[in-house]
Amino acid sequence: MLTYAKSDIVKDFVQRIDPGFYAKIVCRIAQPPNDNRSDVPDFVIWNDHELRMVKVKRFREQVRESETI
Repeated sequence: MLTYAKSDIVKDFVQRIDPGFYAKIVCRIAQPPNDNRSDVPDFVIWNDHELRMVKVKRFREQVRESETI
């Protein structure tokens, strides 16, 4: 196992995220690079109270229905 996967920050993240939602993200990331990855978050941030998935958009880009929760 990679050392990073054993780090406190990864352990903290895995404890906070819904396992089913995490599995969906991992499956999307595992797809070939040329496949559509539009629903994968760009950033994941969290603190002691909440976890947020962040999708970054360029100026004039729109959030699609499939990108909302």
